[in-house]
Amino acid sequence: MNRKKIKALLLVLLIAMLTVPVQAFAATSKSVTVKIGDVHGEAGQVITVPVSVSAPVTDIAAYGLELNYDNTSLEVKEIHQVDDNQEFQSNFSNKDGYLRAAWADATGGDDALKNAATLFTVDFLIKENPVYGKKSINVPIYDAAALSFTDSNNNNVSATVENGSFTINKSSNSKLSSLLASDGTWNETFSPEGKFYTVAVKSTVNSLNFVPTAQNEYAHITINDKKVTSGTLSHGFSLKEGSNSFTIKVTAQDGSASTYTVKVNKEKEAVEEKPDTNTEIVTVDIQSGNDAVVAKTPIYRTTDEFGIKSDKVTLTKDVVKELLASAELQDSNTAKIIIPDTQDEISETYFSIPKDALKLLSEGNINIQLVMNNAQIVLPKESLKDVKDDLYFRFVPVKTETEKNEVKNRALNSITSFSEYENVQVLGRPMEIQTNMENSKVKLILPVESDVIDTIKAKNSGIENLPIFIEHDDGTKEVIDASFTNYHMDGFTGLAFEINKFSTFTPLYLSGAVTNNTDQEAVSGKDAKDSKGTEASSSADTTVSTDEQGTGTNLKKLPKTGDDSYIDMILNISIVAIAAILVFLFVSKKRRLKKQ
Repeated sequence: MNRKKIKALLLVLLIAMLTVPVQAFAATSKSVTVKIGDVHGEAGQVITVPVSVSAPVTDIAAYGLELNYDNTSLEVKEIHQVDDNQEFQSNFSNKDGYLRAAWADATGGDDALKNAATLFTVDFLIKENPVYGKKSINVPIYDAAALSFTDSNNNNVSATVENGSFTINKSSNSKLSSLLASDGTWNETFSPEGKFYTVAVKSTVNSLNFVPTAQNEYAHITINDKKVTSGTLSHGFSLKEGSNSFTIKVTAQDGSASTYTVKVNKEKEAVEEKPDTNTEIVTVDIQSGNDAVVAKTPIYRTTDEFGIKSDKVTLTKDVVKELLASAELQDSNTAKIIIPDTQDEISETYFSIPKDALKLLSEGNINIQLVMNNAQIVLPKESLKDVKDDLYFRFVPVKTETEKNEVKNRALNSITSFSEYENVQVLGRPMEIQTNMENSKVKLILPVESDVIDTIKAKNSGIENLPIFIEHDDGTKEVIDASFTNYHMDGFTGLAFEINKFSTFTPLYLSGAVTNNTDQEAVSGKDAKDSKGTEASSSADTTVSTDEQGTGTNLKKLPKTGDDSYIDMILNISIVAIAAILVFLFVSKKRRLKKQ
């Protein structure tokens, strides 16, 4: 018999095994064991079941198998042959709950099975709402044709079966695949493995909805013990100011559970300033360093029962956002606030920047300049970055002559070197500044009438700065130099200096030096030597500090005044007169001696 005839005969055998009952062949002593795999899974999963044979006593050249399964809980998706042999055939009926597979060696015995092997695998889908527990996958014992094996000599091979089991478990998946909120900003990115999250919402958000979605459709979800359907919007949960806690519990089908905690922080409601009957609102422009308008901010001007007026200015987060959005500001990196006081009636100015606005200014690298009648202050961006809390400044100008004289007397009593001058004059207005900004450098400019400065310059050729007497809040006092600069108001010249400690600042003019020029040069000349022969300091940045008793002062050489020039002239005339008298006496004596 040739190979074509053998192949045709085998194909007919396969078709017959799959479609019609086959009579059992005569039993032999040769045997093989069929093993159906034991597996388990959950509803919705696709599970693969292997069907294998033990090593046969002889070879196996063909087989036919029928397996029965519980079609109320399982559904065959696909049957896979293990090798590439093309003589494999299979079919199944999910309606009746059976599958059939047959194979024959088409080579006439060359590819017969001689060792233990997996015959084929079956992919089962576990249906929704299955009957839970162990299910049998078996060969029907009532049908002899359901199990047939032959060797390469076409002899029957007896077979025994180890039926398989399919255990359907309830789901243990208690994880979320996603979690959404109807409002707010999440601080963390959601992950099914993460358990703790925080969300920030604005003060205007009064309730919050969640959309939790479970990984497994049989899981149940509650939020603060209220049931929520997976993948749908929950009802609204009310929010109070501050921290609100939400516990999201996911319970799996088998009763195991996972918990997610979400902290929702509702920001404090901004209290809108409502001016009383004695308060007016003045809206002013915020300008860039190039004088372009970049934003607006309100000033609350209050008049107390004694008619004294004070200003309150707050640079809010919304105002900072507005000015940062301006292209003009980016060219100068400076935001300038000019506080109007045309009647010179403001006795105090309170300026503040909340920390959330400070953060934006720091990120935008913006300097802040506050311009008032009695002072200008520049807050560099580097100094603003160091402030972590709400920032405030309180400016109080000293306006009355009585208060000015009190400052003058404190200066004379504190700085011993001031006693070397006949005249100590307070210029402009002393300025008291209070703040919570510590150890951060700022620039301060105090105004003095330009006519006064011009007079001082006329009397002192080459003068470039004037002293500032500083009384610190901690009780220490010092004197520093301030240089001349422009001021924003007509008729005034600015005295500019840098500080990192806040106090009361008083511009001074000293004249009528009691000590002679030689002594002054010894104190302040660049080439002067001290008593030990070392060079004395003459840096323009030298400051003079003293304690309450006024000891240990080193005051720089101050410019020669008009009074000093007058004294020098009298001294010179006196010297010439004395010299003339001496010459006259010498000549007279010589003539008398000659006559004798």
